[in-house]
Amino acid sequence: MARPLAIVLLIALAGCNRALSMGGLPFLGSAARVGSVVARGGYLDAPIVDARGQLRFLFPDTPECRAVVVAEAPVEYQQTGTLGRVKRDEKKCDPAGIASLAEWRDRRPSTRGSLTATAIPREPAYWKPFYRDDEVILVRGRFLIAREVGWIGDDTVAMLPASCAAKADAGEGTVEFRPSGKVAFRVIGEPDCPILAFARPQPGSK
Repeated sequence: MARPLAIVLLIALAGCNRALSMGGLPFLGSAARVGSVVARGGYLDAPIVDARGQLRFLFPDTPECRAVVVAEAPVEYQQTGTLGRVKRDEKKCDPAGIASLAEWRDRRPSTRGSLTATAIPREPAYWKPFYRDDEVILVRGRFLIAREVGWIGDDTVAMLPASCAAKADAGEGTVEFRPSGKVAFRVIGEPDCPILAFARPQPGSK
């Protein structure tokens, strides 16, 4: 009886691991380190690097997260919740956004049917800028097309390159999702403007 029970438990455990890996999370709990950290608009912009590579996140700019998301610090990335959790010395910080949209897209199972596999989705989006620096612009608004990577975009923050000031100031545009390639989302125009990140609004994201 013990042998069949062990097999059943192994199958169940494999199923749980598969369910977790299909949730869009980049890797199982593992040793990692923080890359360079930049504070912008209520967020800490930083990559988390492990043996498989790196994913760039936007973390809440809070005292708790500043104690964890320290440049070049060793951390543990845990698979939990929507975007995972970073731990350091018993302190923890949950990301508020993802700034590696193409990598995130590629790690998720495809949800597009065969009839629409070759279609390129495009939808209108609306936003208002609230933060700028020499590298990026943060805007807040409705990006419903973000559902293509499992993100709820009815009230979300998007990060655009600073070179896209004209599009940011326009307050609206058509956003395209690309199922492959280096850019997952972009605002269509001349020239196109890549969307660098999606994040949950934080205090001050107005």
